[in-house]
Amino acid sequence: MAPATPRLVIGDTDMPAGFVAQTVLSSTDSKLILDAPPGVIRWTLDGDSCRVDQTWLVVPAGGSPGGGGFGGAGCPWAPHLSIGARGSLGGNGADFSVIGGRVLPPDHVQIRVALANGAQITVQARDAGWLVIVQRCGDFEGTEIRSVELLGADSYLIERKVLEPPKPMATTTRIVLRTGSDEDPIVDHPGQPEDYRQTDGTVWTWRHRWRLIGGAREEEMAGPVHTRVYDLMPPGADRR
Repeated sequence: MAPATPRLVIGDTDMPAGFVAQTVLSSTDSKLILDAPPGVIRWTLDGDSCRVDQTWLVVPAGGSPGGGGFGGAGCPWAPHLSIGARGSLGGNGADFSVIGGRVLPPDHVQIRVALANGAQITVQARDAGWLVIVQRCGDFEGTEIRSVELLGADSYLIERKVLEPPKPMATTTRIVLRTGSDEDPIVDHPGQPEDYRQTDGTVWTWRHRWRLIGGAREEEMAGPVHTRVYDLMPPGADRR
């Protein structure tokens, strides 16, 4: 029997960090459908609920055909610029930040989105709907969405919204991964040692390879700091 192909984890992607090129396939006042990247992933924005759904059209080796979605709380009309869809979706090695919504007037306006690293993209509103996708792996901090602008004719600024970076959690989980090397990595992460990326770009993968050997303790710092210690297990070891 042929060996199983390893599952892709966050960071195992050939898609570069930054804005994902998009092609609008269709639009109505209730739905916007586009591909980003073209022919690879299909994205649908519901104009009533602002729910965003993702479907992979081309699945990379080791990937999964499963899609996903988020939102659905509503897509209200704002005076001009509405950001009703904002969330994250990961899959097949990539990690996406997605932002979108509705605008007034519904046509002949553009939306300009800027990232922390200074990169910008401008997209055309279609039947009031708009959607922008950013691939975060490779430059997670630099690809954070910082602002959204609604532009009229001749790039006239109608409205600008600044998106504040997320505030650090009061309670942090500090994970120590004991690899057996001279320096065990110590990282801050809100949860168990899953597939995640450090600020320096290092990707840690779970894959049932870590066994908890230490509990949690609190320290007098900015907030309670829970420390968990994990050992790297050899293949075939008992995971209990």
